Amino acid sequence: MQQLAVIFVAVSSLLYLASAQSTSCYQCTSNEKPDCESNDVAKLAPFKKNCPPLTDGQYKGKPSIGCRKILQSIEGENSVVRECAYAGKEVDGLKKTGNWAVHLHYYQCVNTKPSEPCNGASSVVVAPVLILTSLIMAIFWQ
Repeated sequence: MQQLAVIFVAVSSLLYLASAQSTSCYQCTSNEKPDCESNDVAKLAPFKKNCPPLTDGQYKGKPSIGCRKILQSIEGENSVVRECAYAGKEVDGLKKTGNWAVHLHYYQCVNTKPSEPCNGASSVVVAPVLILTSLIMAIFWQ
C-alpha cells in the first residue's frame, strides 16, 4: 500500500510538471509577415514562441490552453493571424460574420505536446477525426 502511495505522488508530480510547461504556438500576422500564411512548418518556424501567462485583463495570470489560427477577410483584404489561446474550446473553421464586410474563420486546438504548435495547418481538428471515422465506417459498414 505504501508503494502505491509513492507511485501516486510520483505520477502526480510528473503530471503537474507537464501541465506547468508553457505551450508553444505560432504567433504572427500575415499583414506584417507574409510567411505567416504558409502551412509549411519550415516557413512558420521563426514564429514559434512560448505562450506566456496573460499579464492583464479577465484572464490575468492564466496560462494558455492551446493555439488559435484565424483566417480573416476585412473589406476584401485577406490575412491570417496565429496566436495563443487562453479561453474557448477546440473548433475547426467556426465562421463568424460581422458588419463592414468582416468574415472570420476560427481554428482553435490543444497541443498534444506543449513544445509543438498545433496551429500550423488550416484544418487543425477535423481532418484526423474524419479519417478515423471513415476507416471505422469502411470496416464495420459492410
